[in-house]
Amino acid sequence: MSWFVDNIHIYRECSAPVNLTAEGIDPVEIDLNWNAPAGGGGGGGTGEWLFWDDGVNIDGIGLTGGGTFSVASHWDPDMIADYDGMYLTKISFVPYVNAITTGFTLHVWSGANASNLLHTQALSGLVIGDWNEITLSSPVMIDASQELWFGYTCVQPDGENPAGFDAGPGVVGYGDMISLGSWESISNYGFSLNWNLRAYVTDVTDGTVVPLTYSEDNTVYTNPNATPVNNGAGTPVAIDEAAASRELTGYNVYWNNDGAGYQYLDFTTDTFYPHVVTAPFAIGSVQCYYVEAVYTDCEAASEEVCWIVTSVDEPQLDNAISVYPNPARDIVNVTSSSDIKRVTVMNYVGQVVFDQKVVEDNDFQIAVAGFEAGVYMVKVETTVGIYVKKITVLD
Repeated sequence: MSWFVDNIHIYRECSAPVNLTAEGIDPVEIDLNWNAPAGGGGGGGTGEWLFWDDGVNIDGIGLTGGGTFSVASHWDPDMIADYDGMYLTKISFVPYVNAITTGFTLHVWSGANASNLLHTQALSGLVIGDWNEITLSSPVMIDASQELWFGYTCVQPDGENPAGFDAGPGVVGYGDMISLGSWESISNYGFSLNWNLRAYVTDVTDGTVVPLTYSEDNTVYTNPNATPVNNGAGTPVAIDEAAASRELTGYNVYWNNDGAGYQYLDFTTDTFYPHVVTAPFAIGSVQCYYVEAVYTDCEAASEEVCWIVTSVDEPQLDNAISVYPNPARDIVNVTSSSDIKRVTVMNYVGQVVFDQKVVEDNDFQIAVAGFEAGVYMVKVETTVGIYVKKITVLD
């Protein structure tokens, strides 16, 4: 009949590791491998922030008499070669504390002198004097054959200094670009600074990606002959390290030893983990794992994967049992020099799809015509031991 505040649950959903695999190497080692999450802590994928500044805002730049101007961070093709085909999904910047009525519009450009406009996004509700993290309405794919530019345009009244910057020294031509009608380094006006301006680049996106289209930058610069000036009375504001640390920090590895229940195994920052035990894994046991991506403020678990331990180190038993044909479509034959006690078939995640006791017989047949195509483990218990054989079932 009504809604209250506790009817609403707002939470951050983190992305989990993908493509987890397990492979037995020897009787005491199973190796795990996985891919990094397909959606990282930064709201896109596994990625990082691109920036030239030191993270601390000390002041702001405006124009004498007010007007329209743009600032940008500039990156040459060789600087972004490692990000080719990845996506720019967020921009973070500081509107200086006295930018009360200034209007801001985000832009992403490419090419020499920011000649190609890729993205425009008008902003509202900004927190002045602090870092504002803006998710782009359409992620922008990076083409590392061209220069990358990202920044914003200010429509500024007289007396405000909207473009926040750090204490320098400026990375001339890259961290300090300004346009009052054409792009140049603000060092031309006697400043040594970098804009408090950052972009998050990731390998995948949470939203719809639109094809790259170039459009004309129709920004009208109303006071192209103005002089950039700073306020000169700021209180330093550092980037929120708690927010910045929302990125992926590593992985928790969990292990289930033959159905005994999951237990925490270890933490790693790699995307692989060799699980080594002191005593050999039991032949025929099912060793299952999952990996949890760890962020500062949440965790996300992968799918489970299992490995069935085979008797590869028992050659005498291996020679005493045959499982054929492999691959198979209809029937799998099991023959043994000793009496077979039980035959069990498990899929690649350790689920039992067939299980039958056998009474004093050296030959057994398994009908696999109804099995889904894939890899299975045939576990054969005999009067002298246990043997596990991997088979492939075809359509």
